[in-house]
Amino acid sequence: MWLADKGCGETVEGVWQISYDGVENSKVIRKIENCGKELTNWSRSNFGNIRHELVKKRKELARAEQQAVRSGNSFQVVHLKKEINTLMGREERMWRQRSRFTYITEGDRNTRLFHSRATQRKRRNCIKNIRNQEDKMCTDQEQIAATFVEFYKHLFTSSTPEMNSADLDSIP
Repeated sequence: MWLADKGCGETVEGVWQISYDGVENSKVIRKIENCGKELTNWSRSNFGNIRHELVKKRKELARAEQQAVRSGNSFQVVHLKKEINTLMGREERMWRQRSRFTYITEGDRNTRLFHSRATQRKRRNCIKNIRNQEDKMCTDQEQIAATFVEFYKHLFTSSTPEMNSADLDSIP
């Protein structure tokens, strides 16, 4: 999420350009520590709490929409909608990154969290029953498979097939 903002790179470059006294190893460690502190401060000032920002911007949008109805000027509404879309994109990236981080830290270990997530995904991806064309419930895996095959055969089959020789002549 941070990398999408150019201020992140500028913050990192600024910290790494500062020279420190001492042994090379200690210089690198100090730069890493200072980089972490500066990025934290930068994040607070530039991003803040995205959820709170979204709530605030949505309230502003509601007020701006009411104002636009009265005045007929919708410039502020368009501007706020763009800001909300940007914030929603940031929030989406944040949650995606958090879920990956959780999986990376917990996924390789034999934990309850890992097994519950895997079981939940299996349940969500499994089709236990389905209604066929005659509106009968199919629960057997072979019946479910046959129902899908029959549905797509019917979907992709023409009800009035015509063979036109002119069509076939144009195919090399």
